Amino acid sequence: MRAMLFILFAIIGISWPALAAPVTFNTALPVSQGEIIVRAQAIYGEASGGDAKFTNKNFVLATGYGVTPKLALFGVVPFAQKRLQTPFAQRQSTGFGDAKMFARYTMLQLDGKGRTFRLAPFMGAKLPVGANNQTDQLGRLPQAVQSGSGTVDGFGGVIMTWANTKWQNDTQISLQRNGTKNGFQTGHSFRADTSFQVRLHDQALTSKKTAYLYAVLEVGAETRDRDRLNGSEIPLSGGERINLAPALQLATLRWIAEISVLLPVWQNTNGALVTPDFQTHIGLRINY
Repeated sequence: MRAMLFILFAIIGISWPALAAPVTFNTALPVSQGEIIVRAQAIYGEASGGDAKFTNKNFVLATGYGVTPKLALFGVVPFAQKRLQTPFAQRQSTGFGDAKMFARYTMLQLDGKGRTFRLAPFMGAKLPVGANNQTDQLGRLPQAVQSGSGTVDGFGGVIMTWANTKWQNDTQISLQRNGTKNGFQTGHSFRADTSFQVRLHDQALTSKKTAYLYAVLEVGAETRDRDRLNGSEIPLSGGERINLAPALQLATLRWIAEISVLLPVWQNTNGALVTPDFQTHIGLRINY
């Protein structure tokens, strides 16, 4: 399954011959040396099933800094409110989630008149900043409702960007290996994402400002191993999922505003009752 996904998204990525950016993942376009990029996103998601409903409200702040023309460092900090509603109880948490730190290096750069191709591997870690042992009147909150995981998780992959003045394609392949806390381990995951952005309209603000309106379509596929408790697999966990995320972006030379909705178009959850319904993203990124 993972090999097939890798081949599929590699083909999609190099067959879809501007400047926008992906909404649900990263890009290989450079961060200039000494430049700072700040991105803020409000993310709302729902999952349901078996008379239960799970909601996740996230505010995510990400920053990137160009150390050299090829090397950029990134940090991501989320703040979330998670709520699980069942016929018998409501359980929730509010607080900072786990932070991510990673580095991205432009390994290949091919520039031409009005076009560019970039290939950039990245590697980093998710750090256990969020609380992971929260309780309520019923006892310890379920792991999915905890603000953090309590584990140090490593991740890495490669991003490819192919762009010209009319359209752009970004494709990312990534792996994440998760640690263990209190005997619980979230399943390791593999992801493949691709984003295609097409310029719809120039000078979208006024005739005096350079601004472009983009239509964006993103496809993401994920396969996740079953979770483990004390070394044994949890049957109703893990699985595979394919998501579709249409979006709109308004891009200027200094900032990009975006809105999207992510919908699962196919999923195999190994029998888990609560499954994702949708997720919305509203964001703004600014270059300093």
